[in-house]
Amino acid sequence: MRDGLFTIGEISRICKVNPSKLRYYDEIGVIKPSQTDESSGYRYYSNETIQFLQLLDYYQVTGYLLKDIPVLLRRDDLKKLDARFLAQTAKLDEEIHKYQMMRDSIVSWHELIDEAREVFSQDSCPIRVKRVPATSYYIVKPEIFAGMDYTDLLINPTLCHSLTKEGLYTTGALYLAYPHCDHDRWRDARLLIRVHPEQKPPVRLAEFSAFSAVSCYHRGPFDSIPETVKAMQEWAQAQGHRLRGYLLERSVIDCWSITDKEQWLMEILLPLAD
Repeated sequence: MRDGLFTIGEISRICKVNPSKLRYYDEIGVIKPSQTDESSGYRYYSNETIQFLQLLDYYQVTGYLLKDIPVLLRRDDLKKLDARFLAQTAKLDEEIHKYQMMRDSIVSWHELIDEAREVFSQDSCPIRVKRVPATSYYIVKPEIFAGMDYTDLLINPTLCHSLTKEGLYTTGALYLAYPHCDHDRWRDARLLIRVHPEQKPPVRLAEFSAFSAVSCYHRGPFDSIPETVKAMQEWAQAQGHRLRGYLLERSVIDCWSITDKEQWLMEILLPLAD
């Protein structure tokens, strides 16, 4: 100690802070030494520096950026501190909400894995009629390019870019809509995905009313989906159901999750006429 001041080494030992970090704090103006020896360049710190370092650690733990901390270290006005605490609380609330939506997105993906596990545990996939609830979808016309295949439709550049550009959090499976009810014409499909219900996206969503549909799971490679569609159409005709004439595919497990095509699962939906 020199004249009641601490060397950088002493402060480093007392506060368990690397000297290089103390030098960095000095350079960016967050915590400056009380004195600097002009001839040697040595930095000397007061007792207040010890307090500053403890406060700085706390503020960083609570999410404050280094550039916002110097004004907090002044401790000269409770009104200013009150306003900054309220602003930080609002910022953290926003972050919590964002991470909750991220979590919900991953949870919904995990639920698709559970759904697939349940379907594959059954001996067969029966054809049935189900009710599809009203939902809002983000609709994308996929990027079509030379040499693309069906997996490029599922992991499509236009869709992925749109989601990341707009910062959208999605839930549930990707839907593929075929206006001509023909899986082989997949280049004509539109991609539909649900946006998190608590998010107010900067893009327009399409509102779909509830509807009934003939439903059946297709297990394994997707190139044989037309066979499943044909069997469903024959079943619908035998049951006296009238179809609207278009096809929806709900991709439960696909190349987003695993490359083994034998583990892929698609729910086929043939909407019924009103």
